[in-house]
Amino acid sequence: MESVFEKLEKAQAGEDRSPAWWRQAGKVAMRSALADGAKDAIITNETVNRDDDNEVSFYPKRGKLMMFEYNARVSKQVLPYYDQLPLTLVLEVKTDHFWGANLHYISPKKRLKTIEALLKGKIDIPRKIIHKYLKRDVKNGGLFVDIAESDWDSAIYLPTEQFVAAVGKIEIPYQSKKVWNHYDPLTKYRFKAKRKVN
Repeated sequence: MESVFEKLEKAQAGEDRSPAWWRQAGKVAMRSALADGAKDAIITNETVNRDDDNEVSFYPKRGKLMMFEYNARVSKQVLPYYDQLPLTLVLEVKTDHFWGANLHYISPKKRLKTIEALLKGKIDIPRKIIHKYLKRDVKNGGLFVDIAESDWDSAIYLPTEQFVAAVGKIEIPYQSKKVWNHYDPLTKYRFKAKRKVN
């Protein structure tokens, strides 16, 4: 199965692309990767511990960097904005929700410190990017893409974030730079722990 990033690379065709193109292509590639993950293959991946490939999963996995499509149905009316395609380090998993640090809330340069720590078995993330996600609000049947460590460097730099603000029943795009301008100064307040994977 081609990973999200292989699909994006193929779609890019070696050309410079706009941020709007990357956002749309990221969503299309994500859906395509999820569609490729047949149920039997997903079940097999859930029972085999593999870290060398991007996998599709029914569940968020603690200590993993995962992408998924999200619709904040309950909280979108009170949030100033939210990300429809989070790139999230899963921190804790509960029955009906999970906690994760969405790296899209900080600028790509600020994401590198988090990835470097993860590769050393440590969690070192800005506290303010930790969010609670309801499992029932994960789209595509609740499926996640578990990103292989070999693709983390690609994942943190691709502009695939999908920030939107809810205005009544309509969701309008929200500029990434505005989000980063708000969150980047807050990266000095960190959450640190040992990375546990399961």
